[in-house]
Amino acid sequence: TFNPNGSINAQMLAKVLLTVLGYRQDVDFSWNSTLLFAESVGLRSLKNKTGITNTDVAVALVEALNIRTKEGYTLVTELVAADVISLERAEKYGFVVESTEVMISGASVTGVRSITVQFFMPVSADTSVVLRKDLIGIANTYEFSANRKKLVITTSATLSPGTYTVVVGGKVQNLTVEAEKAQSLIITGDRLYKTFGQDIGLKLLNQYGESMSLANVNVSATNKTSGTRKAVISKTETSVLIDAALTNIGDQIYIYALDNKTLLSDSVQLTVQSVPAIKRISVTEVTEASGKERIFEDSSMHVIKLSAYDQYGQVYKVRQADIDSGSLMLISSNSLSVSVSSIRVNSEGNLLFNAGKAGDTRLHIIVKEEGISTSADIQVSQAPFLSSIKAEQLPSTIFKNERIEVNVMGYDQYGNIYEMTAADAVSYTSSDTAVVPTANIQISNGVLSFNTLSSGVATVNYSIKGGIQPLLTVNVNDGNVPYIVTGMEMPFTHFEKGVKNVVLDLDDVVVVDQYGNPNSLSSRPSWDTVEWGVYIDKVSGNSFAYEGNIFTTTDIPGTDIFNIYITRDGRIMDRSGYSFSLTNVDSENIQIFDIEVPEVIYGGANNRIDAHTKYISIRGYTLSNDRVMLKTDESGLPTVISSVTVTGNKVYVDTATWAIKFHSYYTENDIVTVKFWKESKEVKSADIVVLAAESKVSRIEYDANQSFVISSREFYTEPLRIYDQYDIEANLPSNTRWLCNSNFVDSITFDPVAKRLKIVVRGTVTTETEAIISYIAPDGSFAFRGFYTIMPGTY
Repeated sequence: TFNPNGSINAQMLAKVLLTVLGYRQDVDFSWNSTLLFAESVGLRSLKNKTGITNTDVAVALVEALNIRTKEGYTLVTELVAADVISLERAEKYGFVVESTEVMISGASVTGVRSITVQFFMPVSADTSVVLRKDLIGIANTYEFSANRKKLVITTSATLSPGTYTVVVGGKVQNLTVEAEKAQSLIITGDRLYKTFGQDIGLKLLNQYGESMSLANVNVSATNKTSGTRKAVISKTETSVLIDAALTNIGDQIYIYALDNKTLLSDSVQLTVQSVPAIKRISVTEVTEASGKERIFEDSSMHVIKLSAYDQYGQVYKVRQADIDSGSLMLISSNSLSVSVSSIRVNSEGNLLFNAGKAGDTRLHIIVKEEGISTSADIQVSQAPFLSSIKAEQLPSTIFKNERIEVNVMGYDQYGNIYEMTAADAVSYTSSDTAVVPTANIQISNGVLSFNTLSSGVATVNYSIKGGIQPLLTVNVNDGNVPYIVTGMEMPFTHFEKGVKNVVLDLDDVVVVDQYGNPNSLSSRPSWDTVEWGVYIDKVSGNSFAYEGNIFTTTDIPGTDIFNIYITRDGRIMDRSGYSFSLTNVDSENIQIFDIEVPEVIYGGANNRIDAHTKYISIRGYTLSNDRVMLKTDESGLPTVISSVTVTGNKVYVDTATWAIKFHSYYTENDIVTVKFWKESKEVKSADIVVLAAESKVSRIEYDANQSFVISSREFYTEPLRIYDQYDIEANLPSNTRWLCNSNFVDSITFDPVAKRLKIVVRGTVTTETEAIISYIAPDGSFAFRGFYTIMPGTY
């Protein structure tokens, strides 16, 4: 479970960084060897760290950025190539970014079926490779070196002479293949023993250093010391063996080889020596098969590393035949732990053994002919089992009917981290099932989860093989709380480049509680003492800088993706994450402007009333019709608009609020023209009718969907349509007086914001009763009526 505020150790951090570098646990490294493997690839700062501080994390991250990934480039180079980090930003902080363009430094034929291509820099893992001759593709396989600076192409058939073309990542390299020819004939053997089946190391090499067939090579062996004691040669197309078992020690054997086709030749004279035998032997190390610290019972392929030398001072590689012949004797002090019958010799001359039951063993290794010996002390440990469980810290405040998740870690009897599986017989119980029901306690992938049912205190216990141990104590409080982010209602998601300090209001974050009902991060009841907030984590992009809940556009247009999480007393609620995006738009891409200018304004003295003030609206949009928050200057004027002019001297535009205001009021109707300019170019022009007479309500209409049947104590109308004498939308004050002919209507109030009537009915109505609601204009110029029916009932 994602838990960025949880504690970690060096091993955990190393695994995360190794994963980022392209390595995989149980493929490239084991869990127990994480730190050793990390050190081998260059992550050295985490070695011997008992605890991890913020400084340790920072140092390790910088270290990782300079390390080559499994693909071959440094991590910082791959991040720049993926547009996660800008090149300028990386170089600003001292990182060296490599070029990812394919640059071939050379190509050569390195075998009759192989071509090798060298590169100046590592190439990408998904780079295309093509080999062709005379425009015809050649079937091949290819493999990059570990640092991805070398490519070896292997063809299924022998390369015929001619010109070949290699194309790697679109870069072309031509090369010429010549016919195969023998270049040298050599005998590499430098010792001859009094035995049979010895390879003299005869090789016929082509121009690439590859072995060719020995079919046309004649080989002879002559005993220069005695003509009767023969050394016998046997030859195949790939090797030459000599049998010197019938010779005497000290005999001089002359070996001559001639290639009949090229006349290349080589010869050597060797002295027959006694067969190598072990003269010195010792055990250098006992290692577990996969490099673990302990050897566990019922396991196999563990290694006893040997160091042995013969009578000539040469390294002697122990063979299985040495054990089978009895010349190398093995004796185990505890055959139940290590049985001699399970021991075999591997290709490196070391002993492989299987571990049986737990216990200590001393394995004696004796060279029978020499009377010398060595020994290996082997400790077979009991297989690890789950011994204890520990849980991370719970949230500081937990509420009823909430699902809680907490990371838990298992430990074996040796104190090492133990990966718990379904096979581990662990049971969980609650000390108070009314608070935390036992049936709801579950564990999966190292995460313990449970539901809280009611307020109170309960202890969650675990049991391994019958022993009950406390795991954590849960203090559950009452109340519904923010639980999951389900949406974002920011006024804008697109911002003109240059917009700064955009504050994310908590009211913009849509959340639900633990029941799935709407909730709020900002409006909390008095009993809730938790400090609620959000944590924002950038997933990708570099078009916005942010600190806390404040965003500022950078100089790089583009879209950034963020994850937002609910925080409770500063601790992230893991399951609450929600993804959203913000877009930084260059002014050149704001190509649609929606400038709304009121057609009529009131210029008479009553325009001092705020409700009569009219406003200009300027909106910018992208071609895809995404509304953009525009950058403004100090006066509040969007920078995409250079200026605003108004004809006459009585009217002006307050660009801080975009309200149309007056220097002086009108006594007669008039028309003024507002013009919007961008770099001396007129963007829009609009005429505004200025009405000098006082605006007054002259007409009210019901909405077409209005119902006139009242069946509840409080009845709300649909919004009323209210117009003045100029047929312009108007309004009524909240203290407007309304009349009614029915005693069952207790009160009538008007909401000027919603433009709705609230009719309150009181009493017992036995039959359908008509109620007439009326409004009469103060000057008697018009009246407005509504005929309602009150249904029977008690209100």
